[in-house]
Amino acid sequence: MSEENVEIVRRAARAIVNRDLEGWVGCFDGDAELLLPRNVLEGGSYQGHEGIRQAFADVYETWDAVDFDVESVQERGNLVLLMGRATNVGKDDAPTVEYESAWLHRLRAGKIVYFRPFQSHAEALEAAGLSE
Repeated sequence: MSEENVEIVRRAARAIVNRDLEGWVGCFDGDAELLLPRNVLEGGSYQGHEGIRQAFADVYETWDAVDFDVESVQERGNLVLLMGRATNVGKDDAPTVEYESAWLHRLRAGKIVYFRPFQSHAEALEAAGLSE
């Protein structure tokens, strides 16, 4: 595994969970594209550092807290896949949601250039070209 790529991805995951906006943005390339689960369902994406900041704001507008327990890390070339379980704590009386999740990252020159979540490990493995 490229330890540098894996460390950047782990740093980004810690930053979003710890509400470290600038730490999170700093892991992404200025031309990055990011999708949240709603983008996967409805279309669209967030672009560049301003888009990454907006995605962060949108996450915490919806949820009081987010967490991601990493169960495995896989790498193939410039792709790093984190697989585990996500927990999103709802605001006010909204419920907490726990689910299987995977985060696929494409990196270039030490920065994330593409981020996409999956709600199935199998789907994420297939998208990364790592399925059996």
